Amino acid sequence: MLTRNVEKKIRLEFADKEILVILKNNPSANAFYDRLPLEFEFKDYTHTEKVTDLVKPLPKPEGNFGYEPNLGDFAYYAPWNGLAFYYKDFQYSTGLIKLGEIVKGLDDLTNMEGIVLVSKAD
Repeated sequence: MLTRNVEKKIRLEFADKEILVILKNNPSANAFYDRLPLEFEFKDYTHTEKVTDLVKPLPKPEGNFGYEPNLGDFAYYAPWNGLAFYYKDFQYSTGLIKLGEIVKGLDDLTNMEGIVLVSKAD
């Protein structure tokens, strides 16, 4: 029997705003999705991304990995065990795993500060 790959979405809620993200189908993104709902405190980092720390690490590939994040990307930075939402393009970063992409609410990302509720949006 063939199994259909179901698209997983998450919702970020803060200050009467909502951001929707479609997750990639990879072990890191799937593990994050399975932990939801969670609350995080996001902070601005280098005027490029919003970041927060995870209590428990996500799975990561063997060996060297990384990628060049773009505007609207949601990523996991394995060396610091942190999550990042990019509101500007950035350079290739070793240890970075793409978890998904923002599909709604990108304009609100630069204002995302403080406590954010992250939940499943399916």
